[in-house]
Amino acid sequence: MTLFSISNNLVAIILTLIAQGGTDKPFYQSEAYRDFRLAGYAVVQEKRFDINGDGRLDTVVLEKSKDGMSLSAWVADERGRYACVFRTAAKTASEVAAFGLISLGTAHKAWLVDVFEDSPDEEDHWVKLLLMEKDALREIFSTEYQKIHSEKDAGRTPVGLVDLGNKALGLSIEPNHEGWPHLKVYNKMKKISVRNAKGSVFELVIGIQEKIFAPRDQIYRQTEDRYIDYLPAIRSNEISIKSKNIKYVPSKNHNLKDILFDNQPQSGVLVDTEKDALVFELRFELPEKIRMLRLVPACMGEPGRIQPCKQRFDFDIQFDGNATLKVRRKSRLWLDERILAVEDFALSGFQHGVQTLVFFKQPMRAQTVRLQIRKALHALPNRSEKLFISEISLHTSLGGNVHLHENDADGS
Repeated sequence: MTLFSISNNLVAIILTLIAQGGTDKPFYQSEAYRDFRLAGYAVVQEKRFDINGDGRLDTVVLEKSKDGMSLSAWVADERGRYACVFRTAAKTASEVAAFGLISLGTAHKAWLVDVFEDSPDEEDHWVKLLLMEKDALREIFSTEYQKIHSEKDAGRTPVGLVDLGNKALGLSIEPNHEGWPHLKVYNKMKKISVRNAKGSVFELVIGIQEKIFAPRDQIYRQTEDRYIDYLPAIRSNEISIKSKNIKYVPSKNHNLKDILFDNQPQSGVLVDTEKDALVFELRFELPEKIRMLRLVPACMGEPGRIQPCKQRFDFDIQFDGNATLKVRRKSRLWLDERILAVEDFALSGFQHGVQTLVFFKQPMRAQTVRLQIRKALHALPNRSEKLFISEISLHTSLGGNVHLHENDADGS
């Protein structure tokens, strides 16, 4: 190669560099950065990218000021001078969960920002998607969600946790082969506290809020807001009741959970275990994975009126004729090793009503479930008052076997 040809190549390279911004001066060396600092802003993170497609590297800045965190876009000209073409409103935040570029289909890209304000008990997040357009950015999605710190992270005694749904809090980007992805935001986990046979308290995650956003006219709009129940009821194919004191015989394809209080004596099944065992047998069309049993007791203090009452029963559960699981309520040490917890919770809408929930450590796969009511634990104050079982339901879990423990001694 001759000296002349080398010189021509070098000139070509220099001309190319000039066309792309000359020295490619970074944002922190620019006069705009000095003004940026004088205005009270500080860089938290920055990323270089060609925003407007002119071949020069521009800068997207995640910044912090006295008002909180915001995002700004700075476009460089051929002399390395930067101009701010976009800035979001500031939000109170101290930490960064995510900051980067994502693809929206094959033709568009957007900046994803997830920042949060941290406190001993929770994290308050705000999330934005900013579409890259010819000369700037445009906000196409914004939302908020909250994460509650675990007891351990909050500096308190760790508590065991069993998550029955396994949905992570925050933004989930769902692929869509036809174009922009759909977005789902999970927030507000519903937890209940229960105790195991040893009396140790732990938490069960039994549901979560889900918001769904879909693209329309190059902006995301909310299309659905729902609560996901991690323990949905399983509809039985057939129910039979073995007792001489039957007050209600459900028809085929009827779930006892659908029996509501209507102040009529036929709204429940009379419990009189001194005279006759009370046995429920629920059958399904196919084997089901059962994670919870729900039992609602009721009392009839006057003829023709059944109402919820705070009564507890001993009972036995059998799955497909296998070994019996015994539930004895006077002592938690009597819980079968396959049972995670048994707890009584208030019945919504009824001041004196309770519902007994039995949680199994693992999903119990069965096509037939047999429940035998053994006896009531407390004598009724009025001898004329009678006990009933008003509702029974069996529930599966959406998350299968998901166990997260902060302290193994407290978990399942």
